[in-house]
Amino acid sequence: MRLEWVSPYEGNVPIRVWQGTCPCRQPVYELCLSGGRAFIRKTTTVVAGEMRAVSVRESPRWGVKYARETWAELLAGHAR
Repeated sequence: MRLEWVSPYEGNVPIRVWQGTCPCRQPVYELCLSGGRAFIRKTTTVVAGEMRAVSVRESPRWGVKYARETWAELLAGHAR
């Protein structure tokens, strides 16, 4: 399954992180909840010498059940 990654939503709704992958491996994924909808956040950090670049992308907002199923697929290596 190939996920669609879009720019982060710029709203003022608080975000709660439910689960996340270890920050020791790139990219870092987080299962998030905001405004009654769930999504996956993907953060990639690239370090080159003294330069550091961070890229944050998010999946579209989904219903909680679908987001949890997609999260499980991502962790199992069936989604990217």
